[in-house]
Amino acid sequence: MQLNKKVKHINRTEPPSWTKNVDKLIGTMPDSELARQIGTTKYHVRKRRNQLGIAAYLSAPLPESESPKKSKLVLSETDKRKLGMVPDTTLAARWGCTAGTVTRLRNRLGIEPFQPSQETEWTTGMLNLLGDVPDNTLAREYEISRISVKIKRIELDIPPYGKKHMDPEPDLPPQVIPQIGVLPD
Repeated sequence: MQLNKKVKHINRTEPPSWTKNVDKLIGTMPDSELARQIGTTKYHVRKRRNQLGIAAYLSAPLPESESPKKSKLVLSETDKRKLGMVPDTTLAARWGCTAGTVTRLRNRLGIEPFQPSQETEWTTGMLNLLGDVPDNTLAREYEISRISVKIKRIELDIPPYGKKHMDPEPDLPPQVIPQIGVLPD
C-alpha cells in the first residue's frame, strides 16, 4: 500500500498527524522511506512504529542462488607478514575481499594498522608559530597533521592559540589509565 499523494508536513520538528492509512504503512518499508513519503523525519516514524509495537522493516533475503558466496580468507605466512605494512584497503583489493575482512583478521592477530609516518622536520619558523596561530592553520600551511602540531606544542609547553595557559590534563579514573594506548578510545 502506498500513499497516493505525498503529504507536505510543514514543521518537521513536530510529529505528523497519524492516520489509519499511514499507520498501516509503518513497518512495510524502511522508516526513512515512509518519512520521505509523508514529509516528516525518520525519528517520528520510528517513534510511532515503536509506540504501535511494530517491528522494523526487513528486506527479504536474496535467494540462495543470488547470495554472494562467502569464502574464508586463507593467507600464506608471506601474506600475513604484509598485514599492517600497507593499508587494509590495498590488501583487500589484492586478495579479493572486503577491507573489513582484512581489518578483522589483522585485529585478531594483534597487528597494528598501517600508519605512514613521515618525520616532521621542524624549522625555526614553524616553531615560532606554535601557539601564535591555530594548530589547524599551521598544519594546513606546512602540510602536516594537526595532531603533530598539537603534540609538538605540548612537548614545548606552549599554550594553544588564544590561551594563556595549557589545557588542564584530564582527570581520569585510576582503572582507565592502564588501558590508555591499549584499547581504542
